[in-house]
Amino acid sequence: MQRSLDILIVEDDALVALDFAAIVQAAGHRVLGPVGALREAVLRCERTDPDAALIDIDLGGRPDGIRLAAILHGRGVPCLFVTAHPHVARDHQHSAYGFLSKPVAPGALVAAVEAVWRLSQGQSPERVPRALQLFSQQPAFAPFHAGRRRSGDDESRGPSPVKG
Repeated sequence: MQRSLDILIVEDDALVALDFAAIVQAAGHRVLGPVGALREAVLRCERTDPDAALIDIDLGGRPDGIRLAAILHGRGVPCLFVTAHPHVARDHQHSAYGFLSKPVAPGALVAAVEAVWRLSQGQSPERVPRALQLFSQQPAFAPFHAGRRRSGDDESRGPSPVKG
């Protein structure tokens, strides 16, 4: 992938979060976080504008990752669940593109988040790792997200979105 992405990592296990952050950074992407709780993640998202989010479903013993994905979905941020509970992820297909089951190989993590971002842009992924379980119905915000623009972005990212 040629473009560097801003990836929000939401994971309550500090070692896993740091591992994910190192993997994402080594691939040339910027890490927003990591954060370990719903409230922290919402605040981080308000201050930054992630291109995509890697979200653990179980945050501190509660399924707050599901609520977070719904919130981010409403803000046009493509989400990918990274979870030890794939059966729970399958029940919440409306707010995420898919899921990876833990443990996750580094290459699969990077390829999956890049694939989800490309799908959110209406593009075909360069590579879809076998570990990535895409939901059959993709979230409906892709056209809005594709035109999303952040303050301070360069012109190569496209036009400003039309808000209605």
